[in-house]
Amino acid sequence: MTFWDGYRWRPEAPKRLPPRTHPVRDAAATIVMILGLFAIAFPLNPAAAFGPSLSLAPATASVGSSVGVGGVTFPAKATVQFLLDGRAAGMPRVKVSPLGTIKTSFVVPQVANGGHQLGAEIASSRGGRNPTPNAGTVVATVTLTVTDPSLITPPGPSVPASPAATSAPSVAPTSAATPSATPVATSTAAATASAQPTVGATPAPPPTVSGIVQKQGATFVLNGSPFVFTGFSIYNANSRFVSTCWDTLNEGTSLSDSLSLLGGQEVFRAWFYQGLALTNGVRDWSAFDKTLAVAAAHNMRVLLSLSGEGGDCKDFPVDSHKYEAWYLNGYNQPETSGVSYLQWIQEVGARYRNNPAVFGYQLMGEAEDPIDASGTCSSTSVATLKAWADASAAAMKAVDPTHLVTVGVIGTGQCGASGTAYQGLHSGPNIDFCTVEDYGSPAVALPGDQWNGMLTRIAECNAMGKPLVVSESGIGRTDPNRAAEWDIKMAAQFGAGVRGFLIWDWSPRWVSDGYEVMPGDPTLGLLQKY
Repeated sequence: MTFWDGYRWRPEAPKRLPPRTHPVRDAAATIVMILGLFAIAFPLNPAAAFGPSLSLAPATASVGSSVGVGGVTFPAKATVQFLLDGRAAGMPRVKVSPLGTIKTSFVVPQVANGGHQLGAEIASSRGGRNPTPNAGTVVATVTLTVTDPSLITPPGPSVPASPAATSAPSVAPTSAATPSATPVATSTAAATASAQPTVGATPAPPPTVSGIVQKQGATFVLNGSPFVFTGFSIYNANSRFVSTCWDTLNEGTSLSDSLSLLGGQEVFRAWFYQGLALTNGVRDWSAFDKTLAVAAAHNMRVLLSLSGEGGDCKDFPVDSHKYEAWYLNGYNQPETSGVSYLQWIQEVGARYRNNPAVFGYQLMGEAEDPIDASGTCSSTSVATLKAWADASAAAMKAVDPTHLVTVGVIGTGQCGASGTAYQGLHSGPNIDFCTVEDYGSPAVALPGDQWNGMLTRIAECNAMGKPLVVSESGIGRTDPNRAAEWDIKMAAQFGAGVRGFLIWDWSPRWVSDGYEVMPGDPTLGLLQKY
């Protein structure tokens, strides 16, 4: 179509139709665009939306086999530490992928048959707008079933209807003048090095064993003669039905029967934790008194481990690892269900200060000072651990100046005691002897390197005029050469200057951790040899 504009013919403009609309499609596109922009600005944390989960392949395995671990919807880019039954030793630590997934594997350690909990603990957070849970938080668990024909795990001990029905132990009776149970002190005042404890200040009657072990330079002496010893960690010697710590060896004649089978050893190490001396919230010394009396009846002595790094077996804080905050100030703060650590050790020292069945006191089992569950060592860890050790040793010596005191470290390079810090930690005037542990090198007589090895630790302690004790030596019970390997270790380590050697650990009835020595084990013959 054309039209005359007065000058010339022009084409007529086409008619424009109104645009077609799609309201539903347009609204959906708008929503998608908004969500996309929101996701860019505020990334979604999958763990917060769905919760992390773990899977195992296979879920049933034997000791020594490899198990694959998969995880989904974890906090992206966080670092996760895997725990088996709450322990990180030998377990992997991995970084979560940007998609929130984990893939790793581990070798099943020497544990008892049955179900074991594999947990994923946040070791470090990536921060940002969607922070991960706090470090130390277990965000996912899965059950690993261990089946190993070589590990026979009978059911736990049967508990009689009434503990009163248990047969009386064959030990010397405790004087009626000394109470076995007294109320726990409720004062919140921190104990000082010079303060007498308010609970259990009356010493228990000494048993019939004679002489208190002393030190003379880098050696131990007993009644004027050199004293070199072998023995076991019998950590659960104080375990009763009311304070179960695995096998209840403190009931009936179990402990006495065990020591009869262990003839030849001179010292054993046991856990003397605060919670093991409580019955219904009341201080109860009966288990401790009995353990020392049974030891004396067998002409043995006990190294009292007063607390542990991991909060096991009724220790305080219960089921909680001790990190730098505890070593800075937590040790002199009252516990929820008991007194402070500092007051606790003074109670023990005051009660047993005249007891020759006490070999000495270990302030802590495996003391070390990481910042938190990440295992990171702070720049102040050396000074912090030493200040705690010196204060605790002074507090103990204030109430028991006679018995020997040690810190109680692994000694192979942990936070606060690595390298030359180990010697500094043990240099205090109230620290009488050193300890080190021997794991992971069953075929090596004197394991370790030039910085944290066995020979280095012996030389450091000799230079300070302080004896060294191997407080734990562990070789898995499935090792067919275990007795021979311990024989080689004992010969070499005693020859190099070690003054005491304690095997981890004794178990008279069933497998507990895969390291135990049981009745009939050829290792028992070494106790008479050395």
